[in-house]
Amino acid sequence: MNYDVKSLLQSAVEKGVQDIYIIPRRERYDIYYRIEEERSMIDQISLDSGAEVISHLKFVAGMMVGEKRRSQLATCDYQLDTGVVGLRLSTLCDCNHKESMVLRIMSLKDDSSGVYNHYCLNDYIFTGDKHLSELKDVIKHNGIYVIMGEAGIGKTTLANLLLTEVKEHMVMTIEDSVEVRNDDFIQLVVNPAIDMTYDSLVNLCCRYNSGYVFIGETNTKEQLEAVKKAFYAGLTVVTTTNDSRLFEGIPHTGLLLERTPGNGRKVQLNKGGKL
Repeated sequence: MNYDVKSLLQSAVEKGVQDIYIIPRRERYDIYYRIEEERSMIDQISLDSGAEVISHLKFVAGMMVGEKRRSQLATCDYQLDTGVVGLRLSTLCDCNHKESMVLRIMSLKDDSSGVYNHYCLNDYIFTGDKHLSELKDVIKHNGIYVIMGEAGIGKTTLANLLLTEVKEHMVMTIEDSVEVRNDDFIQLVVNPAIDMTYDSLVNLCCRYNSGYVFIGETNTKEQLEAVKKAFYAGLTVVTTTNDSRLFEGIPHTGLLLERTPGNGRKVQLNKGGKL
């Protein structure tokens, strides 16, 4: 392969890039970096080179390299000269049978904690009168905690940082692909082909009597049913969503994550649903 993928990723990590887009055009591939809300093109390569880059990354992530018709999602570690970077890969084939890929950068691995994140907990602040330290105590009470906000703002990162604060309890996670790896959690991946559905994995969490369960996303009815089932079984549930309307009428605490000047974050709490 002629294109230097390692340099592409190394540069992205050093610049604080969150997403890398590899997008096909008629006669080339365009490569973009996204930092916060700004997306900029950083390279243009041939169609053959772009296809090679995508195939290489799919191979590293254990994806089906020859399958281009169906979208695929996976996570992997990629060795750089300065450490190991965690990646989430998404692929999609367009109407012209050309494959695109988006890479979410998880930042370099913290060897002491095993957690991949862009932000430390101190980057998050409350908008109200509550002190930052109270954020760690929010999820120590039984309930459903829903982190809301735009794509790429750090919802999964915040969820994992908060759950790290309650690691004296058993924490289990259920995700389509594990974004933030943490050796203190039991992390499960949905795979309907072997009957590892949201419903069956919630049953496993109940059998383990897990105090906390993180359901990575709640954007479908199946995921919402899993959240409700876990909660009514007595587990404390943390999840993220792009559509807060799904939780109308369901008792929950919302954590609205928003951007602040200087690439900071703020979190606003609100109670939702009917008890």
